[in-house]
Amino acid sequence: MKKTTLASVMAAACLTFSLPKAGAQTAVYTLDSDLSVINITSTSATITGAPISLPGTTVPTLNAQPITADSFEARYSGTITADLTPTTFQILSGSSITALDEDTYAPGPPNPNDDGDDVFIAAGAPASYGVFVEDFFATFIGVGQPDFAFATRGFTLGLEDSSAKTLTNGSFAAASTSVAITGGVADLDAQDNSTASLFLLSLGGSGTAANSAATNGSILLDAQTQVETLTIPVEYAFTLADPNTGLSITTDFAGQIVATRLIPEPSSLLLLALGGTLTAIRRRSIA
Repeated sequence: MKKTTLASVMAAACLTFSLPKAGAQTAVYTLDSDLSVINITSTSATITGAPISLPGTTVPTLNAQPITADSFEARYSGTITADLTPTTFQILSGSSITALDEDTYAPGPPNPNDDGDDVFIAAGAPASYGVFVEDFFATFIGVGQPDFAFATRGFTLGLEDSSAKTLTNGSFAAASTSVAITGGVADLDAQDNSTASLFLLSLGGSGTAANSAATNGSILLDAQTQVETLTIPVEYAFTLADPNTGLSITTDFAGQIVATRLIPEPSSLLLLALGGTLTAIRRRSIA
């Protein structure tokens, strides 16, 4: 019977891991929340169809402003799953990123213990984005409280490429990736200086846009740390509409997604393969 020597096992293992992988591999990248930041660059609100405006009045569009200095900025967590080859890159369905609810903004969410008389909680709550429109209702209907605000919570996006993109020297086109709102709520407030939500708008399935960023994305490997970094510039716009009130909010976003994955060193892979091979040889010898 031919004996398998340690030298032959190591030679075979070295050969296996020195060959490049020609086929696609599934790569899972975890977002770096400190670097994955997406900002609201502009937002405006109007009453589409003017269902509650005064007859004969012109329906204006009001530009919104941040509730606080940084409420137009949110950090994101999540994962990006992609098919990766030496020449192509494609984001797969199931890739999901969520804006972190870190800062407290009013309006707060509805009271979960509502008794039918009071549907609000009298406090703000952690949220990702906070938007404020001064004189909103006074402008549109001429009566009532003047201001309007909303805060997003659990704001989640799904990303997906419909086809593979060309990867050249670690660079690929970021544009055309589908960006869809897959979860979250917006608590809306039409009360002057209120801290409680007037009504809640579910965001899941409310909008889909295409990334229009002109800058390319990149995939770079740090040879020392064996950490591969995926960077995707993002730029898109959503229009959220509430059919009950005719309220329409258009919001533009821009920023970047930065995610990483650890690439095992060839020596580590070799040891794993060698250990498995030796274990198999030992079992055959015992048998």
